[in-house]
Amino acid sequence: MLPAACRRRTLSRSRLEPVSYPAACHGVFEVTVPSSTWALAPETGKYHFTARIAFDEPFRRAPRVVAGLSALELGDGPSSRLEVRIVPDSITATGFTIRFATATSGGVHSAAAFWLAIPS
Repeated sequence: MLPAACRRRTLSRSRLEPVSYPAACHGVFEVTVPSSTWALAPETGKYHFTARIAFDEPFRRAPRVVAGLSALELGDGPSSRLEVRIVPDSITATGFTIRFATATSGGVHSAAAFWLAIPS
């Protein structure tokens, strides 16, 4: 038999409240900007473009966010080296910042990333 404190706690939790935050959400973000508008990050020496993504519904607390590259359009550029990173950053319950980063500023015409946010 359970101690009285446990029985009271179990009975008091018998009412279920509706969940008002999302179980998960996802999306695709596309950036189509001329390569010349990507900014150089002095601390890393990489070119990047950032944008803030807002969730349709806020989470209870900051979720875990996974992002990856889903499309990339390249053109003539000064470098044969290609490095593209998609980084979710500054994650809060209401959204996050997505950052596209490349090794060079030339040649990238557009890029798209998928993202998935799940409760932590």
